Amino acid sequence: MLDWLGNNWREIGAGVAGTIALWRYLDTRRLELAWKRTEFLFSQAEKLDNDLAIQKAVRVLAGRDPNATVVRIFGPNPDLSPAERSAYIEAFEKLFNFLDRIAYGVLHVCSLTMQEVANFSWYFNLIRRHPCLTAYCESQGFPDVVRLAPCLRIYMEDHYRPDELGGAEPCLHAAACAAQQHVQRSADPLESVENIVAPPES
Repeated sequence: MLDWLGNNWREIGAGVAGTIALWRYLDTRRLELAWKRTEFLFSQAEKLDNDLAIQKAVRVLAGRDPNATVVRIFGPNPDLSPAERSAYIEAFEKLFNFLDRIAYGVLHVCSLTMQEVANFSWYFNLIRRHPCLTAYCESQGFPDVVRLAPCLRIYMEDHYRPDELGGAEPCLHAAACAAQQHVQRSADPLESVENIVAPPES
């Protein structure tokens, strides 16, 4: 064994050096990707804050629009004018499309983790509270928004104290949780939440 090591020390040294170099490269690459993921999540949070159409929908979701409510727009008996309702629906569809992309990244391609998208749980949870919104998402091509909402709720309840959940809108800095390991409740993130029923509208 010693003779073999003596005869092959150059090759062994080169292999060790190569392994260390590869490890350093991969570690540097991991950090770079983590930062890019963080930047992406910050950019998405900024889009939610700055897009006027999305903010129009968010004001209705939060109950801050004096001229409309979710039920008046999406309920069985909407009482807005066709033009007003159309404008609100367009704003909501922009929000749904945005959230659907986030949900797709988590549920289908696993490019985003629950921890990374937890900053957006406030929006998903508000949508989930309205059966007319969940029905609209299901019928109009945004089913992943509905599927991810209860998963996020369970994740938040598992990882935050009740007083930390509250009902306030998320802070932008919370998006800095990017690139952390995905913590799941089960092997299948939907397995334990398939039968969760959204609470009735108030």
